[in-house]
Amino acid sequence: MKIQGSQVVFLNQGDGVITLPKKGLTVVGITVFQNYITIPTSVGKEAVFVGPGTGTYLFVPVKHLSESGQINVSAGGSTCVIVYYGVPDASTPPLSAYEGVAVSASITVGASLSAYTLQTTNVSVTLPASAVQIVGYEYSTGQNLPSGVDSNGIFFQFPTGTGESISLGVTVAPGFVPDFPTSSGVMPIDVPASSSFEVTVGGYFTNSGTSTASVGLVMVLYYR
Repeated sequence: MKIQGSQVVFLNQGDGVITLPKKGLTVVGITVFQNYITIPTSVGKEAVFVGPGTGTYLFVPVKHLSESGQINVSAGGSTCVIVYYGVPDASTPPLSAYEGVAVSASITVGASLSAYTLQTTNVSVTLPASAVQIVGYEYSTGQNLPSGVDSNGIFFQFPTGTGESISLGVTVAPGFVPDFPTSSGVMPIDVPASSSFEVTVGGYFTNSGTSTASVGLVMVLYYR
């Protein structure tokens, strides 16, 4: 891979456009500082790129020819993004390798919790009808805990078959599966995909405040 330049942009939550210096450049990598962004790949499908928000930012290799010099994006929250362009390697994953869905949830934390207490909520997930396998997971940062609230473990759980489920925490390992380079931060998983299912989002929280608090969380599921 040869990086020949880059474009730095700040995105507010919602739809936006990244404008490259000229038309016909090939994107070879993306860095997202926090939260996440999505880029349309085809009708009803999006590539998702996540920011770790830990001070160590990930270079995610991706190959995408921008004939117009503009890239339509949607940001899950305000974030800085660096788009690198140049000459990709033969092994650089295409944009479609990062197709996934971002799942947002809000947990209500009870008031005056002096001991870590399990708090949960359920959210519905819908995948494209063509999705047959969930192959990766990543946790999106940028959702800060409210004042007075502390957490000692947050997880996402969903069914994988009759009587079986998988629970995924907020700390993920680098990916080691095809199309997920180790720098991507994606945790490899391999479970059958359903077109729709329920995810239980939970965590153990304390709350020194005398009123309830809301904690926003986002996970990303990648599919094939």
